[in-house]
Amino acid sequence: MTTASFEFRSEFMNRVLDHGVAKGEALGEATAVILVLETRGIKVGDGDRAAILECTDTDRLQEWIRKAATAETIEDVFD
Repeated sequence: MTTASFEFRSEFMNRVLDHGVAKGEALGEATAVILVLETRGIKVGDGDRAAILECTDTDRLQEWIRKAATAETIEDVFD
Protein backbone atom coordinates (compact mmCIF):
# COMPACT_ATOMS: atom_id res chain seq x y z
CA MET A 1 0.00 0.00 0.00
CA THR A 2 1.34 3.43 -0.87
CA THR A 3 0.32 6.70 0.54
CA ALA A 4 0.39 10.01 -1.23
CA SER A 5 2.44 12.70 0.36
CA PHE A 6 0.60 15.92 0.94
CA GLU A 7 2.23 19.15 1.85
CA PHE A 8 0.11 22.05 2.97
CA ARG A 9 1.42 25.51 3.60
CA SER A 10 -0.65 28.51 4.34
CA GLU A 11 -0.20 31.72 2.41
CA PHE A 12 1.41 33.19 5.52
CA MET A 13 3.89 30.32 5.76
CA ASN A 14 4.76 30.68 2.07
CA ARG A 15 5.53 34.39 2.61
CA VAL A 16 7.67 33.58 5.66
CA LEU A 17 9.62 30.95 3.74
CA ASP A 18 10.03 33.18 0.68
CA HIS A 19 11.33 35.96 2.92
CA GLY A 20 13.85 33.58 4.47
CA VAL A 21 15.05 32.43 1.07
CA ALA A 22 15.40 36.05 -0.09
CA LYS A 23 17.41 36.95 3.03
CA GLY A 24 19.68 33.96 2.46
CA GLU A 25 20.20 34.89 -1.18
CA ALA A 26 21.07 38.48 -0.23
CA LEU A 27 23.52 37.29 2.43
CA GLY A 28 25.21 35.03 -0.12
CA GLU A 29 25.54 37.91 -2.60
CA ALA A 30 26.87 40.23 0.13
CA THR A 31 29.41 37.63 1.18
CA ALA A 32 30.52 37.33 -2.45
CA VAL A 33 31.14 41.09 -2.68
CA ILE A 34 33.37 40.96 0.37
CA LEU A 35 35.14 37.79 -0.76
CA VAL A 36 35.94 39.23 -4.20
CA LEU A 37 37.27 42.45 -2.70
CA GLU A 38 39.40 40.67 -0.09
CA THR A 39 40.72 38.20 -2.66
CA ARG A 40 41.81 41.14 -4.80
CA GLY A 41 43.62 42.65 -1.81
CA ILE A 42 41.16 45.49 -1.22
CA LYS A 43 40.63 46.26 2.45
CA VAL A 44 36.99 46.18 3.55
CA GLY A 45 36.58 48.30 6.68
CA ASP A 46 34.02 47.60 9.36
CA GLY A 47 31.63 50.30 8.13
CA ASP A 48 31.76 49.12 4.51
CA ARG A 49 31.42 45.50 5.60
CA ALA A 50 28.32 46.37 7.64
CA ALA A 51 26.79 48.32 4.74
CA ILE A 52 27.35 45.41 2.37
CA LEU A 53 26.00 42.79 4.77
CA GLU A 54 22.93 44.89 5.63
CA CYS A 55 21.96 45.35 1.98
CA THR A 56 18.99 43.19 0.94
CA ASP A 57 18.69 44.45 -2.65
CA THR A 58 20.05 41.55 -4.70
CA ASP A 59 20.21 43.64 -7.89
CA ARG A 60 22.44 46.18 -6.12
CA LEU A 61 24.55 43.40 -4.59
CA GLN A 62 25.07 41.80 -8.00
CA GLU A 63 26.12 45.18 -9.37
CA TRP A 64 28.62 45.48 -6.50
CA ILE A 65 29.99 42.01 -7.30
CA ARG A 66 30.59 43.06 -10.92
CA LYS A 67 32.28 46.28 -9.78
CA ALA A 68 34.35 44.43 -7.16
CA ALA A 69 35.84 42.29 -9.93
CA THR A 70 37.63 45.31 -11.43
CA ALA A 71 37.70 47.82 -8.56
CA GLU A 72 40.98 49.28 -7.41
CA THR A 73 39.49 50.69 -4.19
CA ILE A 74 36.39 50.06 -2.08
CA GLU A 75 35.05 53.42 -3.28
CA ASP A 76 34.98 52.10 -6.85
CA VAL A 77 32.38 49.54 -5.78
CA PHE A 78 29.98 52.12 -4.37
CA ASP A 79 30.31 54.68 -7.21
